[in-house]
Parts: sequence; structure tokens; C-alpha cells
Amino acid sequence: LPGPLIEAEEGDTIRITITNKNEIMATTVHWHGLHQRGTVWNDGTSQITQCSLSPFESQTYEFIAYPAGTHYWHSHQGMTATDGIAGPIVIHPKIPEPFYEELNLSVDDVEEQMLFLMDYFDDTSLQREAGLASESLNWIGNPASLLLNGKGLSKYCTNFTGQQPFSKYSCSDTLQWTPSILVEQGKTYRFRVVNGGGLVMQNLAINQHNMTIVEVDGTNVVPYTVQNLTIAPGQRYSVIVYADQGENDDDGEENFWMQSLVAGRPLSNMPEGNWVLNNITTTTRTTHESERTALSANESDVTRYHLTLTQGWSTTKSGPYGDRVSCAGGGTCQVVWTLNNISFVYPDSGNPLIYTAVEESQRLGWPLPGPLSVAGDSVPSDDDDTTPPGYYIQQQATSVIRLNEGDVAEFVIENSVGIGGTSEFHPWHFHGHSFWVVGRGIGPYNETQDVPNYNLVNPVLRDTTVGLKNSWVAIRFIANNPGVWYLHCHIESHLTMGMGFVVIVSPNKIGSLTDSVQYC
Repeated sequence: LPGPLIEAEEGDTIRITITNKNEIMATTVHWHGLHQRGTVWNDGTSQITQCSLSPFESQTYEFIAYPAGTHYWHSHQGMTATDGIAGPIVIHPKIPEPFYEELNLSVDDVEEQMLFLMDYFDDTSLQREAGLASESLNWIGNPASLLLNGKGLSKYCTNFTGQQPFSKYSCSDTLQWTPSILVEQGKTYRFRVVNGGGLVMQNLAINQHNMTIVEVDGTNVVPYTVQNLTIAPGQRYSVIVYADQGENDDDGEENFWMQSLVAGRPLSNMPEGNWVLNNITTTTRTTHESERTALSANESDVTRYHLTLTQGWSTTKSGPYGDRVSCAGGGTCQVVWTLNNISFVYPDSGNPLIYTAVEESQRLGWPLPGPLSVAGDSVPSDDDDTTPPGYYIQQQATSVIRLNEGDVAEFVIENSVGIGGTSEFHPWHFHGHSFWVVGRGIGPYNETQDVPNYNLVNPVLRDTTVGLKNSWVAIRFIANNPGVWYLHCHIESHLTMGMGFVVIVSPNKIGSLTDSVQYC
């Protein structure tokens, strides 16, 4: 762990063949952060843009390396990404990023290193998925370890007692599993940090060293110096670190602890990530200027969707063959997450969602006439829960929002409380697009009061943002990439429980259907 680094230059054509050697499980691979312009078939989202890759089958993905920045690849089949099917992607820009000049650095002065964070679970993805589908909701629990580049100490080997400090002497013969990042004193480093985990947000710090943020999810930002970095699942950062602290000891080395603590979740029985640095929010600076028209659009030209997140009990559960079956006695039996009272389930037609979207748009035209629905049930565009579908929280559907190419759309996602009366953080990731984070607030969203306070001057542009507890976040984008694109929480268990929806953009412009979606 993790899987191999994929490295290319912006504009290159990447061609990768995936062979599934697992004897019992299907898979797909998603290229997280890459927009797949003109290659939506290669987005790698199971049952959305392709058929799953069955055991012993192979598939070749081919796409353009865009945008530049720090990204990663991972399985998009169930919860198998945290089984280890994940690895980093680096797309180098054609011209040097602006931070080199701003920090008075040259490209040759800066050495790059990858910091790939993961959370490790004792149970397999199949065991965790089965627990989530059970009528009693057997929650996946906390990870057994936090990993850096595939290494880390288990919580069982650290005498974990809540918030007690880490002791390297608390478990025998485990230092070999403590990852060491080798740096040379006096040099400058660019750490590309990826949270490839499936549950926890991590807060990373390096003893006696600051970090200067220069890139966020493939977007160049004005350099901003921090003492610690909070990064949610699916997010990526580049930070500049100067190895300028301490003096070498008798062996010519000086060690500094790197530590990652769990953020946004209770610390009880949660592990720490402890690693060694071995001494041998921000403002966007982006080249994607075409995206800025979303910020200058007239308010009347913005299509706004107010999506309220809730948790409830479903009247159906997962069947033995991936279908939905009724709960015993017609009651409720499975906990689900919903947006506007709809919990997302994959289409049961036997074909991926993109197949139906393209076929119906070609047959019926686009935009669709009248109330006809392409490929799924609508998500209401306001918070009126009397508008079906979704009147009952038990509603489960392949929920979609339909846009035309060139539309300026805004999603306001409001985070309410779960069944237990508590609220959680949720990292929202959008396939095929980057978006501007134009607003945030605590408590309920009020369009009249909150829209005038939006930041439309210098918001950050990214593809994964965190919805904080008991709060709302507003993201705005131009629908400039025809396709069928998933927008979902990047916590694997929440996605499995239905937290997401699909944005369909002008499917009549996608092109002819490929073999990857016609013969499931």
C-alpha cells in the first residue's frame, strides 16, 4: 500500500489496462480529480459510467491528463478502495506554477515527496458493507490504524487510552512499521498530501516545521502558511516545507515527529498516526479562467438547488442479488442517508446510468419534452418536501439533476442531524468538474440573507469540499462537460448508505455508446 504512482504531463494521453485478478469481486477504477473531458466512459464509476469489471476481465482506460495537480486513483466499487485499491496521480503542468516565483524558488530547488494518507480497517470491505446493510446497522467502527505511504502502527500496539501521547516504547518490534520521510537539512520540499482514506478526516503536523499551502485539488492558490493541515477523504494539498530546523546529532541525523490526529470525529478509541521526518484556506490562482464566468453570472442566470441532508430508516434493504427487498412485516429496517428525502440507489435496469441517459436523449431529444425523466427520479430544486419524489424519507431512487451544457448551477448542501441527534462532517466530491466554494454558514440556510454574503471575488476552486457539522456549504460551477457525473460524500460508508446523486449534462452530446456500458 498504496498502489503505484501514475505520473504524466498536462495534455499527455494516459492509457492504462486494468486486470481484475480477484476471484470473487468486481471492480472499477476512478481517476479522482481528472475531468475526463470527452472521455466520460473512462470515469470508472461502477453502474454510473460503466459496467463493473468482473473477475479475470481486463479493461483499458484512455484519457487526457487534465487538470494538472495532485490527484489519485481508487476503486469505485463498493468499499474496496480502503482494501488497498488506491494510489497517487501527479499531473505536471506545462509551465511552472506561480508559487515558485512568489516564494522565490526555482523548480530545481524543490524536491517532491508523496504523503499518501489512509485509514486501515481490520474488517474487509465485504464485512463492512454487510454490517451497513444489516437491519440493526452494524457500524464499521473506527480504523485500526492510520497509514502514511502504507505504513503505520496499529492502535492495539500503542496502548491507546484516548488522548494520551504516543510512545514508541509501548509495543515491541513495531518501529519498522513507523514510516520515515527522508529529507536533507537545508533543502526545500514539496509534499503532495493525499487523503486516500474512507472514513476519517486527518490533521497533519510536523514538529518545529510550518507548511505553506500552494495547491488545493489541482488548483494553484496564493501561498498560505499553516502549522497544521486538516485534510478530508478525497482531498489533496501541496505544501512547501523548509528542512531548516535543528542541528545534526553525532550520527549526522536529526529526527522530528510527523503526527496525524483524527479530526471531526470523537477521539475515543481512535488511533493516532505517528511518523518521522528524518533530517539527513486560501485564495485561488488558477489558469482555468473560463470557470470564472460562474462567479460573474447574473443571479437570475444561476440555477440553485437547495439539498437538505438527513438520515432515516428505509422500508427496503439490500437483497441477496444486489436488488432491493421489502423489510419484514412492511416496517423499517435499514438506516440510510438522504438528500431531499431521497436515498441514492444504483439503477436496476442492468445497464449503467449513462446508457439510459444517452439512449433516451437520442430517442426523445434534449432537453426532454414534458415531465419525462431520463435515467432516474428528479431531485426537487427547493426545500419543499411536499413535491414528489422524496415525500417520504424511505424513498430510494436513482436521483438525478439534469443540466444543459453551459448552465451555471449552484448546489447548497445543508447538513442536518442523524438519527442519534448528532451531526457529522461530509466531504463532497464532484466527478468531471471543479467548483467554486462560494459560501458557508452555521445553522439553516437562508437564501435571502446568505446569498448577498457569498464570496464571488476570490473563492477557492476545488473538486472536494467539506460540509461541516450543523452547517451548509454552497458550491457553484459551469456545466461545461457533457456527461453523467456522480456527486457524493467521499466517506465510503456514507456513500454505501445512499449519500449522493448524479448530475446529467447534455447526454445528447456524449457520443455513441461504448462496449463498456452495453454488455453488462
